[in-house]
Amino acid sequence: MMLSMIAHHYTVNSGINELYDVHNVTLNMVSMQLFGMWGQVGINVFTIISGYFMIDRHLSVKKLLRIILEMYFYATAYFVVFALTGYETISFSGLIKLILLIPREIGVYYGGSMVMMFLFVPLINKAVENFTKKEYQILLGLLLLYFTVLSSLKISDNYNLTMWLITAYLIGGYLKRTDAEINVNTRKIVFLMSASIALMIASVVILDFIGEKMNISSPYFLIHPASKILSVVSAVLIFLVFKNWKLKYNRWINTIASATFGILLLHSCSPSVRKLLWVDIFDAVGHYENRYTVLYSSMVVVCVFAITCIIDILRQRFIEKPFFNFLENKFPQFMNQSLWE
Repeated sequence: MMLSMIAHHYTVNSGINELYDVHNVTLNMVSMQLFGMWGQVGINVFTIISGYFMIDRHLSVKKLLRIILEMYFYATAYFVVFALTGYETISFSGLIKLILLIPREIGVYYGGSMVMMFLFVPLINKAVENFTKKEYQILLGLLLLYFTVLSSLKISDNYNLTMWLITAYLIGGYLKRTDAEINVNTRKIVFLMSASIALMIASVVILDFIGEKMNISSPYFLIHPASKILSVVSAVLIFLVFKNWKLKYNRWINTIASATFGILLLHSCSPSVRKLLWVDIFDAVGHYENRYTVLYSSMVVVCVFAITCIIDILRQRFIEKPFFNFLENKFPQFMNQSLWE
């Protein structure tokens, strides 16, 4: 899913999406729309995974601190490197933005919103522990009505990323709680997942041609933001497919999985790094009209994924691990303490 999120950022942060013209629908236009439509689904999948595995567990201070320090590590590293190379001018406002990185992102960007969600997690877990199955269903039903149904029907737009992440977390928690009751044939789930993805593709293509007549300005209307119906349904089905896929333990897969948040931060944590990657280095817009644009874009995405993955694995090995070993030796009780206890 991280590859799909990089592809999403490739299209929306490079300026390619500004070149789409519904009055002149081309193969390249549709191809790049489909190439970059997966970002919100990815957000949902990652958050549902968090809910599934954490709804009945404690959140330690160590886990939350690791996420916060990782965000500040990369933001600070970019700030210093860009300042030293002259790519970005040092300013007081830039320094304040760095200090207030997480508060500025809450409700708008994934990193800060995820941190805020985790602050709620211990309280959410305690609350739903006492819920009956019916009460849990009512809670999810009301949240999905508020965030998904009303916005998908163009009745109202109540989206807030932090609150939606809490909702997706609760979806994952509900799937964990009802795990023993869900006995759906794997082939059926794969079929339903394929059908939901086909609907996503169809919705983009159809809205390219009739969206303007329906007063819908975006071909991603049923996909973006993450609370929209097709993003939610597809994410749940993708999660169920991979949950039921019995994979043997693989050290390399686990190592790469541990770097996913770092990969996200490395390629999208600031406007400057987004400009550096998608405009200055890879010139996404310049390759938009190329007949091989999808192939080029795919190679770029894989390249960014591989390089950022290696960088984050090295960060974990030589910076994070020694630092947290030091903290755990000095403050073992505090680091392993459950949040809010």
